[in-house]
Amino acid sequence: MIPHLRRGKKFDWLYDQWLEIDAFREFANELDPSGALLMECRNCTNHEERAAIVCVLTAGGVVLGQYTAIGDKNGGYFLLPQLKKWSPWARQELEKQRGRLEHLEIWVDGELIRDAQPLPGSA
Repeated sequence: MIPHLRRGKKFDWLYDQWLEIDAFREFANELDPSGALLMECRNCTNHEERAAIVCVLTAGGVVLGQYTAIGDKNGGYFLLPQLKKWSPWARQELEKQRGRLEHLEIWVDGELIRDAQPLPGSA
């Protein structure tokens, strides 16, 4: 459960949670097998630099065709990591919002998931 934190501190808390479970390993190693990016993920403590690292990891996923995009043509899209790497609570929230927001588009690895289609990896 996310503790009540002031603005900007939630991101750092989540980043630290990822460090604890070694979640950066898979993302970083896909983009940079040398290990340099993974070391930067682990050693970085600056909030702004951490945000930039997350952007690099997300952009790398887009380059590899492994991403999730959520939004619409008019308002734009949020590009996020590959859906199969999401925690169950995040997938549940996406399903909830999907049913609530009429024009929400979800793209998984370059494929539009239609309203009636289950999300990939759903039971």
